[in-house]
Amino acid sequence: MATQRLLKSILPPACLWTGLRSIEGFDYEATLREIKALFPPDEDHNVDDTDKYLLPSSVPDCIREMGGDQSAIEALGSMIWFVHRAKILD
Repeated sequence: MATQRLLKSILPPACLWTGLRSIEGFDYEATLREIKALFPPDEDHNVDDTDKYLLPSSVPDCIREMGGDQSAIEALGSMIWFVHRAKILD
């Protein structure tokens, strides 16, 4: 709730808010699958090239680094879900 208050105080009043219900968005595992689908590995990519991250090297480093943070990945999953639902990313 504090995050929402902070965002509403710094963003312009014309900003539209869409609250997602708990059944909307992707959970942690589904988000990891979606990210892997959005950033498929190259042909020369080694499948075991996930080193300390849960995501392959074809995924941008900034996303790979937060791979172990469930809250961050689920937030990203909600954004991906919303963009798919709005038919922006199909």
